[in-house]
Amino acid sequence: KKAEKNHIMQWESPWGMGYPGWHIECSAMSRKYLGVTFDIHTGGVDHIPVQHENEIAQSEAREGAKTVNTWMHGEFMLVDGGKMSKSLGNTYTIDNLIERGYSPLAFRYFCLNAHYRKKLNFTFEGMDAAQTAYNRLLEILYKHKTATENTEPQKLDGYIKEFRSAVEDDLNLPLALGVLWTMTKEKPSNDIYKTALLFDEVLGL
Repeated sequence: KKAEKNHIMQWESPWGMGYPGWHIECSAMSRKYLGVTFDIHTGGVDHIPVQHENEIAQSEAREGAKTVNTWMHGEFMLVDGGKMSKSLGNTYTIDNLIERGYSPLAFRYFCLNAHYRKKLNFTFEGMDAAQTAYNRLLEILYKHKTATENTEPQKLDGYIKEFRSAVEDDLNLPLALGVLWTMTKEKPSNDIYKTALLFDEVLGL
């Protein structure tokens, strides 16, 4: 059966038997839906060899020019310091987390605490801490939401500038999250809450 399957997956070419690679589909789809050149191509670090190298080779050979401006590769998520895999029985879904009493947004908060280029180690202790911190953040922001005081525009502009600088620094969301936390320590103000909502267009919390 394996030989039969391999035969189906091959075709004749002037250079010998050819094998399709699913990276050719990515080049075709990106060209169809995003155009000849697009800004950002993402993927896991495991896609750098073979997958993305072949995409670059075939797309640039066809177009005669660079087709992607920026490549962003996310690192792996570990579980208790080791590899996550079904065979080890240590894969968890969002539904599993909900069953254990965690908010899906608490998991998102957990993920935002690591840069996408660095490994993220999942533990339930870490999820407990993320759930506590996320709930605390909501409580503090509610106090700002219901406040009647205002904050000086220049102070808000400073936080917005810091937040934007963090996001534009290779998507440094842990630093951006830190800017949000620093801002929440200001005197209760509805302006702080409105600025937090502006930040949330990026954070999605």
